[in-house]
Amino acid sequence: METVQQTVITQKEGYITKDEVARRMKKTTRTVEKWQKRGMIPFVKCGHAVLFDWADVQRHLEANYRVCAKAELPASEVAHLFTSKK
Repeated sequence: METVQQTVITQKEGYITKDEVARRMKKTTRTVEKWQKRGMIPFVKCGHAVLFDWADVQRHLEANYRVCAKAELPASEVAHLFTSKK
């Protein structure tokens, strides 16, 4: 019964589990735990349950971290990276 109640509460309030955060960010749950410990990601702890408000997580990441653009290399340099010298 507790699991059903917890699921209803999390869906109603917009909270998600650590596993869901990891899935959405394409990281392991261990990485999410490390981020929690370092204060890099906001979370709510209620007893033994750890929950995340996805909107808060997104706002926090946007405000505190930047997105790095992929470097564009000219085709000649890319080809050079894959040629082997013997």
